[in-house]
Amino acid sequence: ALAELENQRVTNAKNLAEKRASLQRQELALEKAKLQTEAMKFESESRQRQQQLDLRRTELDLQEAREDLAAQKDIAAAVLTEKEVKARKARLDLEETQRNLAKMVVTASDSGMVVHNKIWAQGTMRKIRVGDQVWNGTSIMELPDLSSFRVNTWVNEVDIHRLELDQAAVVTIDALQDRELRGRVTRISPLARQEGDEDKIKVFDVEILLEGDFTGLLPGMTAQCRIVHAEFADVVHVPLEAVFQEDDGPVVYGRDGAARPVELGAQGEDRVVVTAGVAAGDELLLVRPGDRSGTP
Repeated sequence: ALAELENQRVTNAKNLAEKRASLQRQELALEKAKLQTEAMKFESESRQRQQQLDLRRTELDLQEAREDLAAQKDIAAAVLTEKEVKARKARLDLEETQRNLAKMVVTASDSGMVVHNKIWAQGTMRKIRVGDQVWNGTSIMELPDLSSFRVNTWVNEVDIHRLELDQAAVVTIDALQDRELRGRVTRISPLARQEGDEDKIKVFDVEILLEGDFTGLLPGMTAQCRIVHAEFADVVHVPLEAVFQEDDGPVVYGRDGAARPVELGAQGEDRVVVTAGVAAGDELLLVRPGDRSGTP
């Protein structure tokens, strides 16, 4: 477009120069015709009329040359304006292309880890690969903020009423089983969803923000979470399997097979606090005596 603009300027200059030269020739011809008319005073009347006609024709040619020059200027200006608009658009397109090209190189704001996102490709959701086609706005990778970690988990609908924001949680990372991390509940989904195609269990998604030292943690690791409903210090607690409901109330069975009435306190998912009837260190059976061999 810039080359076309320059070529048009050269063409305009050439055409205008030709029109100006033609105008000058017509002006000279008119002057010559006037002189000839002056010299024809003493010629015959017919020759004088012929000269007057020639003079008039020359004047008309001059007027036409002037009009051609004016028209050529208008045409040249219009064509030049069109070329300038095209050149301006081409320049803007080039600048936009250069900006877009510069955006093709993504520079990380800081050191860290790049996580490839999943995209819909070949009929399935999978990690993006070299050669995949992406569209404007497609998120292809992320640089996670490793200064904080969140665990995405879920809670069964039967337990959701016991869950509150800011509740403490104990998190065990499968790959780092010798460590327990502390955290707190930062989000509870307001809507239940189905977990599993066969069991059709209704669950609520929960987000836990980890606290403390994150050494060794990486995004995508598998975690086991225990959300703390209540904490008790210096209490006796036993497995739920060790407590049996009899007609007179809850009992436990000692190693000798004798039933002991107990008083129960707070209950968790798999253990219950015993406020009376069991002392620390007591050995209990996990099945009723006579059902099968007791397990201490």
